[in-house]
Amino acid sequence: MKLDHLVWASNSLEDAAAEFERLSGVMAGSGGRHLTIGSRNALASLENEAYLAIDGPDPLQELAANYGAFLANLASPMLWRFAVQTPDLAPARGVLARHGFETSVKPGSRTTSGGRLLEWYTLTVAGHDLDLGMPIIKTWRTDGHPSSEAPGGCRLISLIVSHPRATDLKRLYEELDVPVGVVEHPVASLTAVIEGRFGRFTLPAARRSTRAPKALR
Repeated sequence: MKLDHLVWASNSLEDAAAEFERLSGVMAGSGGRHLTIGSRNALASLENEAYLAIDGPDPLQELAANYGAFLANLASPMLWRFAVQTPDLAPARGVLARHGFETSVKPGSRTTSGGRLLEWYTLTVAGHDLDLGMPIIKTWRTDGHPSSEAPGGCRLISLIVSHPRATDLKRLYEELDVPVGVVEHPVASLTAVIEGRFGRFTLPAARRSTRAPKALR
């Protein structure tokens, strides 16, 4: 299990990408569109086959009760989720089952700006109450990791999950072998420290106050 990407969610992809460039000195490259869920993104490599996905609503798709609608209603950019990748989802499903979580495997895809289709499988975890503390667990179905095509110049220094159930989350991460730190805090949030061309900075992360549609958690 290794870190795959961070999701910086925003109500405007252009504005969030401009803010990231101001902080890092790196202009994120076009990622592509998530068809059927109303979003699109821009990517920046974080080294070690990891990347930052800046997500925003896609004006060419319908924004109604989907991820794009959720993004459009955000007041400001926020570090919303993080994803880990594994070559086999079965062990993770077993760990989550032992913790009482019901899971299913869901296919996903994104069409890059160059027209290439990227495909993956993710674990959908039903009815959990860990909010952004629950990682996106995925396995890639297509060759070529997106980080290899994303603009470089940034490196992830640390990712920390603040959470009111830090003890439970630490135990879950240890069993899943998720390489992310956890600290106790009454409000769940993610904090990423990144080193860019202008030095180190903390990616702005609003405290979690907006619920995503159930299908997207």
